[in-house]
Amino acid sequence: MAVIMFMSLPFIVGIMVDIRHQGIGCFAAWVIWGVMLILSLRLFDALKLRCQKKPEKR
Repeated sequence: MAVIMFMSLPFIVGIMVDIRHQGIGCFAAWVIWGVMLILSLRLFDALKLRCQKKPEKR
């Protein structure tokens, strides 16, 4: 649940930037959100692969 709340931070900052420079904050928020989404998906895949590996038998 914390990751979902963390993903909203670029839009909160984008609102503040939009007050001063209209249009730039929203665009920047979507770009940052997209990068965060890609990074979180890559992290999820890495964790999933690590959990699926079976321990070696000795």
